[in-house]
Amino acid sequence: MIMQGVTEVKPRKLELEQLVNLLEGEHRKVESDLKAVAAMIAARDQDDLSRLLQSLDEKLLQHMLDEEASILAVLIKAYGRERSAEAIKVFREHVRIREMMTGLRKKFEGDPVKCMESRNELESFMLEHFKKEDVRIFPLALETQRRLKKATV
Repeated sequence: MIMQGVTEVKPRKLELEQLVNLLEGEHRKVESDLKAVAAMIAARDQDDLSRLLQSLDEKLLQHMLDEEASILAVLIKAYGRERSAEAIKVFREHVRIREMMTGLRKKFEGDPVKCMESRNELESFMLEHFKKEDVRIFPLALETQRRLKKATV
């Protein structure tokens, strides 16, 4: 299925530890891309910015799908929805990130100052989001996966 020129996104099939390493690396790459976005806004480089934002949006969609399909699945399987409330709350932030990305893309077409403000807001929100995942959610999922594997052996 094709949506907006993008092939259907499916979760990557990786062992959880490999996936977490990949996701953490993607967090650093997104941080770097957001710095590049700032430079492009300042330079009013609309073509390159448009391409970078499109690419970033596609990468984030894959990234979020992987987190929800794999990380969240492990936690809910082990603890149920109620005891996985923290992870669910963090992953619900994905909706806000997607909205902020859409807003950023629209604002560049209008006012570069407002676009930079949106980029700064997005970066701040995403850095806090990544911190929650890197410090709390990912380690919990890895430890949970290890315990689940031991329990089945």
